[in-house]
Amino acid sequence: MTSRVEPPNILIVDDTPANLRLLDEMLSELGFRNRLATSGRQALIAARRALPDLLLLDIMMPGMDGFEVCRQFKSDARLKAVPILFLSALTSAEEKVRAFSEGGVDFITKPFNLSEVEARVRAHLLIHQQKRELERAHSQLKDLEHLRDSLTHMVAHDMRSPLFLIELNLHFLGKSISSSQTHQKSALDDTIKKVRYLTNLVTQLLDVSRLEAREMPLNQTVGNLTTAVRGALDTFGSDPAHRSLKFFGEKTVEACFDPEILHRIVVNLVQNGLKYGGDSAEIEVSVSATPEEARVTVSDNGPGIPQEFHESIFEKFGQVLSKGTSQRTGTGLGLAFCKLAVRAHGGHIGVVSEVRKGASFWFTLPTPDRLRS
Repeated sequence: MTSRVEPPNILIVDDTPANLRLLDEMLSELGFRNRLATSGRQALIAARRALPDLLLLDIMMPGMDGFEVCRQFKSDARLKAVPILFLSALTSAEEKVRAFSEGGVDFITKPFNLSEVEARVRAHLLIHQQKRELERAHSQLKDLEHLRDSLTHMVAHDMRSPLFLIELNLHFLGKSISSSQTHQKSALDDTIKKVRYLTNLVTQLLDVSRLEAREMPLNQTVGNLTTAVRGALDTFGSDPAHRSLKFFGEKTVEACFDPEILHRIVVNLVQNGLKYGGDSAEIEVSVSATPEEARVTVSDNGPGIPQEFHESIFEKFGQVLSKGTSQRTGTGLGLAFCKLAVRAHGGHIGVVSEVRKGASFWFTLPTPDRLRS
């Protein structure tokens, strides 16, 4: 047994009874359910009692005119989504512009033409229906994303202890391997690296979740950004693979930041450049400042990032398609952490890049002067 589909519910408001009867007859013949009101006050009472799918609203009415009724609808959380088609014998451009600026979706002139009324009513009912379906789909998607994030957070949290125990046991196992067992030692070292990678991945995932929920406290202090960035670069040591890492910047750049979180942001961005630059990676890191903000830029000579990915790479699990393939690279967590951490500081982050011309990731932090202003 199929459920009965109710026809659209249209509320018609006009202080002239003849106009009400005419519109009621027109729309009833087309199969619509109509309710009639002769004043703005009646319209508001009727709409709050039963939400209409569409409002046909006369502009020129005594007491509360159509524009005021429209404002009342738009200020009511339950009524504001109802599409409003204004009715008026006035056809000046100013009148139509005001009708749209007040929140109306269309304008029907008097005397009424049946074909025009039908076309406009059907079009806006369809748009309204599609908008509601889109909102429902968006709500369902948000629910699914929340479920995914909750499940991911739970799994990541439960993985931390086993991974720590695995790495600890691998270290104990390494002590029993003699220096002559090079193959076994190499295999064990590789395994430990993979476990550390998984541990770092789990940590990133949990930190991103904490930042999204604003549950990661920041120990934000005024410090020398140049010194802090240099300290983060020292992480990479003097390994020959990192000889292309260069730093430029003013001697002293004061900014407000959490030293530990800043360290992780810089390391993430440099590691990103080294990863995509490969053996011939050339990384340049610079620090500069204006009275309002301090800026850190990390540039590389990698393959570059297509314009269409400049925003999505900063989203959680956002990835870039490898050139010429359908493969996606990276976990999509490192840059998401950087974005959320920078925003938590009150700064901004972005990238300037073209394909085959490398990429320059930049982020800003507030200066003491900006905080004082």
